[in-house]
Amino acid sequence: CEGTGVAVDGPYENVADVTGAPAIPNFATCGCDPNDPATWPTDAASYDAAVDESGAPLAPVSDADASHYTGFTPVYDLALEKTLAEGQSTDLAIGDDVTFTIEIFNQGNVDATDVGVIDYIPEGLVLNDPAWTDNGDGTASNVIAAIAAGASGTIDITLTIAAAGDLNNIAEIIGSTAVDANGEPFLDPSGAPLVDIDSIADAVNSDVLSDGVLNGDGGDEDDHDIASISVLAAVAEAPVLAFTGRSSIQIAFVSIMILLAGLAMVAFARRKEDEELIG
Repeated sequence: CEGTGVAVDGPYENVADVTGAPAIPNFATCGCDPNDPATWPTDAASYDAAVDESGAPLAPVSDADASHYTGFTPVYDLALEKTLAEGQSTDLAIGDDVTFTIEIFNQGNVDATDVGVIDYIPEGLVLNDPAWTDNGDGTASNVIAAIAAGASGTIDITLTIAAAGDLNNIAEIIGSTAVDANGEPFLDPSGAPLVDIDSIADAVNSDVLSDGVLNGDGGDEDDHDIASISVLAAVAEAPVLAFTGRSSIQIAFVSIMILLAGLAMVAFARRKEDEELIG
């Protein structure tokens, strides 16, 4: 026989007791093999009470067994945080590569698999990471295979800087599957797949977007996050003048002529002064 109930929170124990009176078939009429219980009848009317050597019925026999489980309320809750990768310089210029780290936290008590991540690449950044799939629409995607309850998983993405200015790069969770201890999809009491309690995997960032929020406070879905960088425009360098040997000689000649002209003017001025004094 089977018994069915509704699971409850916390540790649970269920004990089943069984009691039976010893009985055997009437072998003279059952047409069964006394040495093969598999051939014995299944209806109680074909049995007689088992007796001991004195003819007294044998005493009833009994047994008990317990089963246990620990019930819990399933909570499925993923959160994403995006930052500059450890060791990544913030002194960035056009042409440099910049690497971001995307970390996804499983804040619930249910394991997650096939966690899909999308990166919204802004103008000024270009995907330069073979581990990511370029979707051809300004986004790139990747997948984290599994994240256990209470754990986190990380992936990096590298982009090349193509323009100066303040560049905002956003990443978001776009799908995942909650699974039970057997790796099967975890279903809610209605039979539907369990969903994140405070996020919507819809690839739409229409809510408040805050940096580093992991609990959905302030109207911010915690399944996406923003990381920003500032890229300075290149400073034009002063032109370097290169002179050929002929140009250098010409410049030296002109300089000497200017010097001689200056000396001649000084000499003329002194002579003029001397004439005025003598006169």
